[in-house]
Amino acid sequence: MMTNSRGGSLCALAGLAFGLAGCQSILPGDGPSRLALRQAPVVASSGQKLGPDGYPLLGAFPNSAAPQIDDASVQAARGGLETAATSQNATAASANASYQAKLAEMQAIKTQQSKDVAAALAPPPAGTSAKPAADDPAAVLREIEGRR
Repeated sequence: MMTNSRGGSLCALAGLAFGLAGCQSILPGDGPSRLALRQAPVVASSGQKLGPDGYPLLGAFPNSAAPQIDDASVQAARGGLETAATSQNATAASANASYQAKLAEMQAIKTQQSKDVAAALAPPPAGTSAKPAADDPAAVLREIEGRR
């Protein structure tokens, strides 16, 4: 009787442990939260005039234009993009040539297999018997062994 209660309590304890293991994902972990790992948004001044309460004044013109990227940075970025495009086009051309070669090879295999299947399914020429005479045991044995 004592062993039954121990076994039952062990099973209940194991069941409780497995049940709580499923709740692990809702409990907070030791590391930083996902909210803390999120990057803070970059806030830049828009040049909009603000009122005494800190909110933008509607209808008021900005103090100055937003800063623009300089021409040297634009040319550098454009040059990098053009280099990448040239490289990608060369890769695509070689991939296309390799694809066309593989396609031609597969077409040749298809044609050869079609010919092989047509030859295998074609009826034998008239006047030749495909099978040896059933009454000649020696001919049957030669056919089985691959001799003619």
